[in-house]
Amino acid sequence: MMGNYYPKSKVEVKGFTARYYDELMNIVTLGKYPSFIAEVIKLMKIRPLDTILDLGAGTGRNACLMTSYLSNNGKLIGVDISREMISQFKKKCVNHPNVKIIRARVDESLPFREKFDKVFISFVLHGFPQDVREVIIKNVVEMLKSKGSFFVLDYNEFSYKEMPLYLKIFLNT
Repeated sequence: MMGNYYPKSKVEVKGFTARYYDELMNIVTLGKYPSFIAEVIKLMKIRPLDTILDLGAGTGRNACLMTSYLSNNGKLIGVDISREMISQFKKKCVNHPNVKIIRARVDESLPFREKFDKVFISFVLHGFPQDVREVIIKNVVEMLKSKGSFFVLDYNEFSYKEMPLYLKIFLNT
C-alpha cells in the first residue's frame, strides 16, 4: 500500500486539490499555465517516434500536449502515485492509444532500462529531500537511451513569508 511518504512535500496530491488540480493551476497562475506549459513542451522538440516517460504525470494535461507531437508509433508512459490524478489522466488521454499510466513512486526504481528518448518531470522534484532527488535523477539516467534527454520543469526553494497570500492558501503549508 502506498501512503504519504513525504507529508510536507505536497508531491502526493489528494482530495479537493487533486480533483481540481488543472483548474487551480489556472487560477493561481492567472490563466497563464496552459500557454506556459505548451511553450515548455514545444521546447522539448518531440519527434513523431519518440518514447517519453512523464514522471509525476498528474492529470494528463502535459501528456496530452506531448502526444500531439507523436505519431501512432510514438509512445508515452505516465507515472503517478495518486489514484485521483491517475483517474483524471485516463479520462484526458482516453483518445490517445499510445499513452498509458502506471501507479508508482517516482523515487523508486522503475522497470525500464534505456527505453526512453525523453523523460519529463514537472513541478515534482522540489517536493523531495535532496538525497531523494539524487536517486530520482540517477534512475532517470538509467531509463534514458544513450542520446536521450531529461527535461526538468520546476522552481527553486522559496520564502513562504515572501510569497503572495493566494499562493500560501494554495500550497497550504
